[in-house]
Amino acid sequence: MLQHALPDDLRTEITDNMFRKFVTNDQDAFADELYLNEEQLKIMIDEGMHVGGHGVHHEWLNHCDSSHQESIVKGCRSFLDGIGASRQYMTFCYPYGAYNDDTKEIIVRHGFDLAMTTKVGIADLTTHDSYVLPRIDTNDLPRSGDAEIASLTRKLM
Repeated sequence: MLQHALPDDLRTEITDNMFRKFVTNDQDAFADELYLNEEQLKIMIDEGMHVGGHGVHHEWLNHCDSSHQESIVKGCRSFLDGIGASRQYMTFCYPYGAYNDDTKEIIVRHGFDLAMTTKVGIADLTTHDSYVLPRIDTNDLPRSGDAEIASLTRKLM
């Protein structure tokens, strides 16, 4: 219900109340502690890290109309350009893995070269659609140094 079923204003009110009750009254301080800021992203880019797009408000794009998707992707691209993200290979990862044909068309139009879903797998650019690539999330990998080799790692060996 809180992902996309309820109206946006009601979802925001409910989640804000829950956050204040169960986490903290200071959402900004919490976010500053948890998430990267623009300066940190610029440092990572300067050190050779790739930074791709993910939208602007982490919305289920397949539940947004085309014009709203357009503003999300345009804002995301503008943000990436503003922090100096590489234009050589522009990537996008669909929030929640959610996309539709409009989304794909919009990200192509805004210069993204590849897009990832949340489907777990190893991308093969010779067989997969470049805008519907599977990926390996950090949650799909072992969490300790002495863990058994993950099956995805074995496939690459």
